[in-house]
Amino acid sequence: MYSNKIVLVILSLLISSNMILAQTSSLRIEVKKEGDALRIPNVKVSIFKDGVHFTNTVTNKYGIADLDSLEYGQYKIDATLTGFAVKGTQSVVVSENKQYKVKLIMTATSIPITSVEEKPLEPNGVTVVVEEDLVEAESMDVDYSLEIREVRKAESKKGKHKNRVQYMSLPSSDATSYGYLGVGSINQSVGNLSFNSYQENLGTETYKSIEENKIIKTSDENTSTFSIDVDVASYANMRRFINSGQLPPQGAVRLEEMINYFDYNYPFKEQDEKDVPFSFHTEMATAPWNSKKQLVHIGIKGKELELGQAPPNNLVYLIDVSGSMSSLNKLGLVKQSLNMLADNLRPNDYISLVVYAGSSGLVLKPTSCANPNKIKDAINRLSSGGSTAGGAGIQLAYKTAEEHFIENGNNRVILCTDGDFNVGVSSEEGLIKLIEEKRKSGVFLSVLGFGTGNYQDQKMEQLADHGNGNYAYIDRIEEARKVLIDEMMGTLSTIAKDVKIQVEFDSTLVKNYRLVGYENRVLENKDFEDDTKDAGEIGAGHTVTAMYEIELQDHAKKNDVEIMDLRIRYKDPKAETSQLLSHKVKSNLQNISEASENLRFSTSVAAFGMKLRNSGYVEKYKAEEIITLAKGAIGSDEKKYRAEFLELVKRANTMGLIAAK
Repeated sequence: MYSNKIVLVILSLLISSNMILAQTSSLRIEVKKEGDALRIPNVKVSIFKDGVHFTNTVTNKYGIADLDSLEYGQYKIDATLTGFAVKGTQSVVVSENKQYKVKLIMTATSIPITSVEEKPLEPNGVTVVVEEDLVEAESMDVDYSLEIREVRKAESKKGKHKNRVQYMSLPSSDATSYGYLGVGSINQSVGNLSFNSYQENLGTETYKSIEENKIIKTSDENTSTFSIDVDVASYANMRRFINSGQLPPQGAVRLEEMINYFDYNYPFKEQDEKDVPFSFHTEMATAPWNSKKQLVHIGIKGKELELGQAPPNNLVYLIDVSGSMSSLNKLGLVKQSLNMLADNLRPNDYISLVVYAGSSGLVLKPTSCANPNKIKDAINRLSSGGSTAGGAGIQLAYKTAEEHFIENGNNRVILCTDGDFNVGVSSEEGLIKLIEEKRKSGVFLSVLGFGTGNYQDQKMEQLADHGNGNYAYIDRIEEARKVLIDEMMGTLSTIAKDVKIQVEFDSTLVKNYRLVGYENRVLENKDFEDDTKDAGEIGAGHTVTAMYEIELQDHAKKNDVEIMDLRIRYKDPKAETSQLLSHKVKSNLQNISEASENLRFSTSVAAFGMKLRNSGYVEKYKAEEIITLAKGAIGSDEKKYRAEFLELVKRANTMGLIAAK
């Protein structure tokens, strides 16, 4: 009897030890340039486990990325970097306790260059020796390759080291197409190589340029009007750049989308007006980057809906299957995302699949989510190829949604694309007109962006805005879960549309003001009462945050003084006439350290965004101060999104992307 017990104990220990061993396997990934033994730093490495996206990492300055504590399974490794293409993905089966090694080979590709300037390194900096004759200033299309031969401290003798470090200048326009690459910059404070200008292979990515909101004197204009925005694409896209060791283009950094990426625990309070679907809150604190200024924080909380309370969904997924969508982080990630959604909807929810490339087609007729396997089978059969004609696909998607229209339901087309499509209607203006017409019928349009290299941010933001929908960027499967599962009600269920905010400052008390972010959402003051003017939507449970930076008159620097009127207009999702809410905001002077977690954290996000955009308003505000402010406002952070933000700021600071001037 005792011997049996001993055997069982031994077996249990053996099983436990095997489980522990399974957790202690590791993987070392080396990324090298074809033709020599040089490793390449700052390469984004994507790892897939058993066919599902597992994680992303970035090679260090030695061109190596290490993963520890891997469970047993089959892993597939891919890599991306500007100016390079990987020569095939690599696979490895982890089946025992040891370190596995994988080597990826990358080849140089062509990148257009507008100008090349040779600059000497400063004394006591870091020397980066670049292979001679790699870049020819006379050639607009060159094979580009960065070769790091040595990283060492430069001798202090002035002018002795005049190494070839290339700097590429970017053109500026209202809609800049970023297809240019900067080679490197020096981070003297850290003492290692920093790729401040080392942009990912942006190819033909487009971002609308942003002209930062300026300070306005209340004596010139004391009223400010803007549309709310619940899009979150900018934050995930920014994260993609930072995680790849790169500074995002300024046009990719929209402060309001970065702030609104996070949930804020504003309590929902029933308003005096009956059936108002959201509540709002205000708070003030001293601006941490300028002690002479106050921040007025406006928070809106949408009414929560449980899945069982939500109206039935009629979702038509319009999927780009053109050749540009062939990579794992495009169509591959689309398929993973939609498979996950199919498992989380209800029997009274319906999904249709429309695809477009050279032509469009209905892949899956409206199908109840009571049969998720049928839906997933159609999803998994999708493959890419051909040129792109997005306009015809959108027309078919709307037609499908209208034919299966659910009264009192959520009828929505969801476009999944990198945005690189030929319009196909007649013009981009014609496509927008079509979308605006269809939204009147009750079919809204949301956009999910995927991929890199030819990503058309400007186009996709515009389509979602005109379609009464939201816009998100999916860079990994965890983001798909956040947008489509964890925040499903906010993403799919609109509770108020055409939401506008207007603030009227008392010019005798407020000297000047500046709206932080929302540059693309600013409206004329007369548009506030014009119900034909389109504005943003609020989804169930959504939080929307906005803030003004104001300067009080000297005699107004005291508490409990009415400094501004806050007015909000909104429409019921089915109505065409707006309703008005108004609230008088009183001063409540406090130091930023005494403010709520909501105000402190949103302020840290805004400050980080402004640093990424090289804003003069936070010129003297240090990255370490942003880190301290965010760290003290993490809160419960159940999903760890705020903790991830903190790590992003630290990473950007280490790489010298947000160093103070």
